[in-house]
Amino acid sequence: MGSFFRLILKAQFTRIFLLELSFVSILNPIVIQAHANETLKIAIIDNLKYEKFSTEIYLQDYFKGIAAGEALFSLQGIQTKIKHFNFDKKPLAVIQAAKEARKWNPDVVIGPRSSDLFLLLKPEFENILVISPLASASAVFEMGDNFYSISPPNDSYAKAMTNFVKKYYPARDIQPIIEADCKSCVDWNEQFQKVFNSSKPGVILKDANFFLSAEVETIPVENLIKGSNSKSLFLIPNKAFTSGTLMGRISNYFKSNETVFIGADGWGERRTGHAGKYQTPYLYKGYYLNPFSIEKTDPEVQEFLSHIQSTDNKTPAATISLITYKTMSAIEISYRVGMKKQTAKERILSGFKKQTKKDKEIFRPTKFSVFEIDQTGERFKEFVQLN
Repeated sequence: MGSFFRLILKAQFTRIFLLELSFVSILNPIVIQAHANETLKIAIIDNLKYEKFSTEIYLQDYFKGIAAGEALFSLQGIQTKIKHFNFDKKPLAVIQAAKEARKWNPDVVIGPRSSDLFLLLKPEFENILVISPLASASAVFEMGDNFYSISPPNDSYAKAMTNFVKKYYPARDIQPIIEADCKSCVDWNEQFQKVFNSSKPGVILKDANFFLSAEVETIPVENLIKGSNSKSLFLIPNKAFTSGTLMGRISNYFKSNETVFIGADGWGERRTGHAGKYQTPYLYKGYYLNPFSIEKTDPEVQEFLSHIQSTDNKTPAATISLITYKTMSAIEISYRVGMKKQTAKERILSGFKKQTKKDKEIFRPTKFSVFEIDQTGERFKEFVQLN
């Protein structure tokens, strides 16, 4: 399904860029000729339906961004060959997928969105750029100079969320409820504890209550909310299904219309995620951070939106499409500035190192978007700066 859908999207984007490509060829025929018949092999290692209730819509949105990114290469006359290495939920299945990808001999690897899974790739790849669209745990940023995430680290999320909480909920104590078997979720809480407490907030940030993802629907709510009340602010920077389930169960427990939750991009967008979809009689709401937003007005986002909307103006543009597009854009820029006499694999890695030597954050966003989510829908609220 993924490969077939991606081919259809690629054809649509190729039509969009034909006129632009012809114009570039006229202006700079030498550049196009130099790349003639070159094909880059891009491996995608990820289970795009890993979470409970993941939908085909999410998978399609993911590949929309990949197809838009392929068009960037088309402008240089470069062919791209993309192969998706899927895996199931068995422990260490991602490692087997990585071994299969390595046999294919790709020029670059787009790795898992999950920090837990992305970290497992380190022993499998050397001398090749491995890039994640979303991994944000602190350990990801210590993997080595050929591993990179487009997402900012969790301490950046923590700074942005601290600023948001102090602005809107300065008098509410905070109760973290953390998915213990999610490395990024645990790391997010640890970073938030450091940043928030160092800001001298004047309210109590309590010790976290932990749970395992498999028990989120059955664990007694009392175990999750001990030490808190309906007026507490609940920090749940967990995955989409567990976060959505916690919202509903905790709201039902308190029988309150004032329960508020805060989280991170693990919630995902409401139309493809689970946050806000747990129906209860009570009017709970949540706020989550995402460093990527189609609400932004910078030229790259507007260019991306024009590509998406010109092929499908009936379907709302999705944030994950923007993220995978930016991932492909980082690869394209790295290839373009890399050493031309090298192999494609070497050229991408050398170009990437050249760019990140100047600025390690060059491919990452510098501000966060806050989204409000409830049972009626999702709304962009505001941008939050880190400082």
